[in-house]
Amino acid sequence: MRFDRLLAQFITARRACGVSPKTLEWYSSWGSRFLAFLEQRGHDLTISTITARSVWEFLAELRDRHTWEGHPTIITRRPLSSFTVNCAYRALHALFKWAEQEGFVDQSPMSTMKTPQVPRLQPPAFSRGELRRLVEEAGKTTHPLRDQVIVFLLGDCGLRLGELAGLRMEDIHLDEGYVKVMGKGAKERSIPLGDATRQTIAAYLAEERTKTSAEKMLETDEGTPLSKGGIRTLIRRLGKRAGLKGRVYPHKLRHTAAREFLRNGGDVFSLQEILGHETLEMTRRYVYLDLDDLKTNFALASPMDNLVK
Repeated sequence: MRFDRLLAQFITARRACGVSPKTLEWYSSWGSRFLAFLEQRGHDLTISTITARSVWEFLAELRDRHTWEGHPTIITRRPLSSFTVNCAYRALHALFKWAEQEGFVDQSPMSTMKTPQVPRLQPPAFSRGELRRLVEEAGKTTHPLRDQVIVFLLGDCGLRLGELAGLRMEDIHLDEGYVKVMGKGAKERSIPLGDATRQTIAAYLAEERTKTSAEKMLETDEGTPLSKGGIRTLIRRLGKRAGLKGRVYPHKLRHTAAREFLRNGGDVFSLQEILGHETLEMTRRYVYLDLDDLKTNFALASPMDNLVK
């Protein structure tokens, strides 16, 4: 079987298993890029001829490429990140593992390959002062309650952008104090609401949201659902008005919610449930202290300071 046919069957199988469209696009994109690499090299496309060396050469070439390479107007010399190379590895690993399980190959060519390392970076998050300024700026827009609801649900409940945009009226349970969201892999979970978030949602529904039969909770002036792109634009504009430096985007508020939950005494197991992470390792990325926390703790526990007291 040729690799292009294997890729097509893999995508079909993943779709049949209920994998999200975004994940299917991710598999398809990396599979197509690997296929283009093989064709450019004049490689035999029969899957039995694809070896670990074929994959390593593809990953090595990715490391030599640059972001936005081939774009007609954007020029940059920044190389592709280790995270991007790791994404390519994971997509191809899943494809060949499936091919082995389905009997298309005796053994995955990647069975002995080690996962490319990526730096363990702290997830970017806003400071408490920056978060407060975002909330304040949201309260100054033409839709202050709606926009504060958006900041609260991202920065308090740690919702993903798609989860927030997909919230339906029937998902909001103010009396019981929680919201239901549909997360990755079509997995539903319930997330508690803080008092401030619950009160802001209640005010928005009572005072600002148009009295329509629209299914989605967040809507535009026309009463149509507020899109993910609309939420991205809003958060970016709020960050600009608040004078925040660096990139300002919805997922950074999710990181902030996770960090603040732990800083305020929450436990990592509860956080895993709130964020919808499949593994605890994913959640443990947030178990770190920022510089201010470290200074405070070090002032109390400095070996030399305690020695000379």
